[in-house]
Amino acid sequence: MGARERETAHYLSVTEVAERVGLSVNTVKSYRTKGMLPTPDATVGDVQGWLPVTIDEWVASRPRAGGTA
Repeated sequence: MGARERETAHYLSVTEVAERVGLSVNTVKSYRTKGMLPTPDATVGDVQGWLPVTIDEWVASRPRAGGTA
């Protein structure tokens, strides 16, 4: 088994997602409630987590201000 296989995946919390994308925690929570965030990559109990790549792809696919994608 190589070093990459031994690494533990890091899932972003709502707070970390907010920091990564420059939104407030409350906005990210609202997006989650409204189904505007991608499906979590992991859920443990009531806690959801997203892989950084999932969030990065979501940000890249979001429409920009002014109506451009």
